[in-house]
Amino acid sequence: MVQLPASTDDTLILAKAAVQGLKTIYRDGFRYKKSGTMLLDLTPKGMHQATLFNGLVTNPKHDALNTVMDKINTRYGRSTLALAGAGIAKPWKMRAENRSPPYTTDWLQLPVVS
Repeated sequence: MVQLPASTDDTLILAKAAVQGLKTIYRDGFRYKKSGTMLLDLTPKGMHQATLFNGLVTNPKHDALNTVMDKINTRYGRSTLALAGAGIAKPWKMRAENRSPPYTTDWLQLPVVS
């Protein structure tokens, strides 16, 4: 497990931590499966609890880059821009045999009784 020293919404810092975690657990010769990340105790950016030793670390260049990437992805669609480490080709497919039916999360998919 990788623990960040301070709360952040910086995509570059989060990606770096993910790579660090992968390097920590990776062993050659083993078969791996895709996994996810759990985000806990999420709070609005302005509500950050500062500590005595680890203040909120911000990088204006990172903030500007993240803002531009978010705006472009909002306008042109998710994953229009991504970090290079995410790769271009996605040879894997998501396993979805245990996924809930869409009508449990999408109003437009609700069954209609006539």
